[in-house]
Amino acid sequence: MLCITGADRSVEALFDRLVRHRTAELQEVRLDLLDGLPPSPDSFPVDPRRLLFACRPRWEGSGFEGEETQRLSLLKRAIEGGAGWVDIEGSTRESDRFELAALARHHSTRLLISHHEPHPISAAQIQRTLVHLAKAQGQAVKLAMTVNDAAELDGLYTASQKVELPAVLIGMGPAGLISRALYDRFGSPWTYIAASEEQTTAEGQLTVEQAHRFRLPLGPRGQLFVLLGGRQVLGSPGPRIYNDLFASRQIPACYLPVITERLEETLNLLVSVGLQGASVTMPHKRKAALLVDSLSEEARMAGVVNTITVEPTGMLSGDCTDGRGAVAALRRHCPQLSAKRGVILGNGATATAIAYSLAAVGVKLTILGRNQRKANDLAKRLAAEAGRLSDLPEVPFDLLVQATPVGSDDPGESLVHNPALLAGKIVLDVVLAKETRLMRDTRSSGGLAIDGRAMWAEQGRLQLARWLSMEVPAADLERDR
Repeated sequence: MLCITGADRSVEALFDRLVRHRTAELQEVRLDLLDGLPPSPDSFPVDPRRLLFACRPRWEGSGFEGEETQRLSLLKRAIEGGAGWVDIEGSTRESDRFELAALARHHSTRLLISHHEPHPISAAQIQRTLVHLAKAQGQAVKLAMTVNDAAELDGLYTASQKVELPAVLIGMGPAGLISRALYDRFGSPWTYIAASEEQTTAEGQLTVEQAHRFRLPLGPRGQLFVLLGGRQVLGSPGPRIYNDLFASRQIPACYLPVITERLEETLNLLVSVGLQGASVTMPHKRKAALLVDSLSEEARMAGVVNTITVEPTGMLSGDCTDGRGAVAALRRHCPQLSAKRGVILGNGATATAIAYSLAAVGVKLTILGRNQRKANDLAKRLAAEAGRLSDLPEVPFDLLVQATPVGSDDPGESLVHNPALLAGKIVLDVVLAKETRLMRDTRSSGGLAIDGRAMWAEQGRLQLARWLSMEVPAADLERDR
């Protein structure tokens, strides 16, 4: 169930939101955020039995600054007005909790006993907190804790298997996304969805639009795919494009960005909640190759994995589609790559994957990197040449692959300081920015510029074929540029 919420400041705005989402099974009313005193729930424009009232005090990190007696009075008023649910903090004085519980029983209102943690806590602490909340005579409990890494959600998932009462378990912050999107797989009866971006009441909370894009609720049979990486996954076009593709083809699946530095723990958690496939990006491509049970030939040769598939047996297989994606993007403009002279800027995981694929089709390579030792090691494995980035003006080439992050944060940055070097050349920039300086300089110098989306779409096509056993034209992944 999706519980629609909002940071409404006026009764008028609150009523407008309630009416706009009147078909929702549950909506939250945040009394602590309203500027004025609302009317009794029995005069609200929607059935009060489909409303959850909360009045979170300042000492719980929210907005109510009045006396405790005033706060309790507002909650009692909600109960007497026929509210379906009332949210009470577990830290509320015991005698006050018992008084509210007795009143709630009399009016058939259900109590949600809640606790908010500003920092991650251990699985043992989570369990103790839930046991404590369950003693407060409520019909459900809620634990929300801030998380910095998706791996920290494992404690919530483990607790969901043990708690006796219905439990709303939330990881707050962007790293907690899967606990919100996959709320039912964490045992939660509902998840909170903000009416709009401006209406969010907690960090990392999904909006109605995002929930629609992620196709929530996914349900027990929905297919789960994710993008694993650092915080940059939040800016990837993948979740938007993949989810839109799933929707257009009526595929019951969602694709979620997952922030983690603890890849192995997060993978284990995701498999537990039904993972079927994962894209892997920085900084985990090499680590992923060590964690899967089997590797494709490309992944084995490069020592890099950007695609994980959970096989029907439960085993994890690893593939690398980056190199083949780069070759496919280049072949759109240069069908015959054999014997071309190519320069790769970079010696990281993506550069390595592309280097192996280009070498396999006969491109004569030179690897230029900041780390001379790594560049030399890669070149030695491929019988290629190596050098420093500063050597570029002295190296003859027909095609150039920019395979570093340069240009991703600042599209005005470029490793090619003399645009004249790009005249008549084919240049592929793996950065997904729509227009990097390297792309502009290539075009203005009369070269052929291939931006990162072309390669991304080609590797994505191969990735989706691996997961779904279906062909998706690369053009379908490039439409929204």
